[in-house]
Amino acid sequence: MLVLTTVGITGVVSAVNALIGSTRDDYVGEFVTALSNGNYVVSTYRWNNGAIVDAGASTWGSGISGVAGVITPANSFVGTRANDQIGNVQFVLPGAEAFALPDGNYMLRSQFLDTATLANAGATAFGLGEGLAMQPGVLSPADLSGPLTGNNSVIGGISNLSNTPITSTFAYNPSPIPQDRTLIVALPIENRVVPVNYDGLFQGGFE
Repeated sequence: MLVLTTVGITGVVSAVNALIGSTRDDYVGEFVTALSNGNYVVSTYRWNNGAIVDAGASTWGSGISGVAGVITPANSFVGTRANDQIGNVQFVLPGAEAFALPDGNYMLRSQFLDTATLANAGATAFGLGEGLAMQPGVLSPADLSGPLTGNNSVIGGISNLSNTPITSTFAYNPSPIPQDRTLIVALPIENRVVPVNYDGLFQGGFE
């Protein structure tokens, strides 16, 4: 008979054993989404990017080894403007900020992301449930972390309308061939449908 045992973590919470914020009221760990492959995503939409208040961050974590350290653009998708609130959308259940897809990948929707010219344009990113290990040599860290841009996300083109749960939708093709797994993001208000995958299409940009 196989008996499974687990060993918890003890000691003072720090960047050595936990994912932590860097400023007061970051609220790291407020929302966590379990992925179907055992990994998880931590949504911290109130994370402050230095002096940029509520820029927001979304961090992938391993279900085996976890994730530890201070949230930074090197290990998380992050906002670059005040109140970008990466990973935050209205009218969803708590913990659903990252939408788990059936094959372990996930969709990250950020309704309040601003661009240089549009307030609350919103963004939808395709996150890899296995991190960089899924496509070594094909992806760069910028595809899985850092600011949400037209190179790693579908950016809305109309203020306050394009990328909300009410005015956008998506479909997903969980192909057995990794390069063919595609997230289709539809923005009806803009009359625009955008395919997003991770086999190099990011390089063209979708902004």
